[in-house]
Amino acid sequence: MSVRCAAIALTAIVLAACSSTPPSAAPTEPTALAAASSSPSATVRPTPTAPPALVGDWFGVHNCERIIDVMTSAGMPEQGLLNVADSGTIPGVSTVEAIADPENPCVGAVGVPHSHFFTASGLFGSRDANGQQVDDGHWVIVDADTFTINGVPFDFQIDGDELRMQPVDVGTCPVNGAWCEEAWKLMVAMPGIVWTRG
Repeated sequence: MSVRCAAIALTAIVLAACSSTPPSAAPTEPTALAAASSSPSATVRPTPTAPPALVGDWFGVHNCERIIDVMTSAGMPEQGLLNVADSGTIPGVSTVEAIADPENPCVGAVGVPHSHFFTASGLFGSRDANGQQVDDGHWVIVDADTFTINGVPFDFQIDGDELRMQPVDVGTCPVNGAWCEEAWKLMVAMPGIVWTRG
């Protein structure tokens, strides 16, 4: 009797298994990777931007007469003498006191190479005729024709490989023969000269 019951029970289980419908497969969720790859924004690559045209090395010439004219026009002739002596444009002269004739300081003067550099990372510097760095700072583009060096604004214009600069505003220096930022602005820009890309 127990064997028969067991056989009936086994038959019932088999029939139940055969007659039941298989469970439907659960819909698969897309993986984060698949979703990202199908997203339009995932295929957008940042567009590299060209460095500003100001980036590079710019070469010019310090000229005694020009320095005297620029400083005199700005109302600080004593800064003309100081910067002429410092520029190396008068051979053998490195101080104002060594200028033989302050009324005619450019007798025997020569043009002296000078350069500026503007790096893509925002560094500014100047180099003398021997390639020694004599100035430094940080520069930032303000707009299409203005940049700053350590916060001091300069207007600029670039035509191909030619750069022209002008301080946005220039005050005056004390009449004491000491270094003055207002004169520095003019020495950096040297208004009226063309700096050539190197």
